[in-house]
Amino acid sequence: MLDEINVNREHAQSRDPSGTLDDRCSPSAGARQNGEFSEPEESTKQRRKGKGRQAQSEESEDQEDDLPVPKQKRSSVNESLFPWRHTANVLQETLPADLQTILALLEDWANDPTFVVRKILLSPGCPDFPPDQWANIVKGLAVNLDKVLGAHYSTEVNTKHSHDIGDLFQIAVKLPKQTKAIKSHGDWVIAFGKTIQATSFALPQRTSEYSAWLSYMSQLFASVRPTFHDCVIDFDKAVRLRAANQKHICLSDFAQFKDLQTIYLTSYSMGPNPPERTGGKVRRDPCHRWNRGTCDKSTSECKYQHCCDRRNCRGSH
Repeated sequence: MLDEINVNREHAQSRDPSGTLDDRCSPSAGARQNGEFSEPEESTKQRRKGKGRQAQSEESEDQEDDLPVPKQKRSSVNESLFPWRHTANVLQETLPADLQTILALLEDWANDPTFVVRKILLSPGCPDFPPDQWANIVKGLAVNLDKVLGAHYSTEVNTKHSHDIGDLFQIAVKLPKQTKAIKSHGDWVIAFGKTIQATSFALPQRTSEYSAWLSYMSQLFASVRPTFHDCVIDFDKAVRLRAANQKHICLSDFAQFKDLQTIYLTSYSMGPNPPERTGGKVRRDPCHRWNRGTCDKSTSECKYQHCCDRRNCRGSH
């Protein structure tokens, strides 16, 4: 019986080589022979769905090309209601053209100062300057000259150290960057000279302003005894801080800082640690190192007075 089935199958294939007997016996085979075969409804829907997605994606790409680039979201605060706006606008119109340009740049950079600093650091010819102090320049803040001097002498490459805790956890510890306090005229010149280079790179309109302040401070250092150069350094910090807080003031506006000069550079001021005066002479604190016999400075060079440090004594013994 099996032999007879095989013989019938071979005869059928010889008459119609396009399919097997099983194929021709199936309902789909008959539909194909009559030209009425259609794909299952489910597969047809999937193919149509795929074509629809493709068409929608092409249409969305065309629409994206036509749409404008979205701008950064603006603040919802109504600036026209600022009480100080009229006064600020009137004052800004009286400022020099370079200062008006600087204020316009600072206002624009305030939208994304991190992006501006990143672009500066990636620009060819960018001066060697600490990134955090670049941010102060971009934001219009006062530069920390101690950090600039510390970075000048630093050889650190990476200040972040990671420590593994077990197999799944890792803790990152960020070490403080090296700082070197400015204590002399030479230290100040190094730090402020690098600040001029960086500021002139980002804001070339400020080159003459900072150069004038460098010349003014050099004359001031030369006019004050080295033992009081720390007062001159404090005066510089106070001046640059005021100029940063009041945008209409430049470092070259020397008349704006007369009160600060009195505070930090006169013996009758209200500044921090002013020198005392008795009988028209400057009275300094006793030198404890001189009393211990370890002071290596002369009387004129030492910041403190070489006298007995016992209470109300001040003798030369």
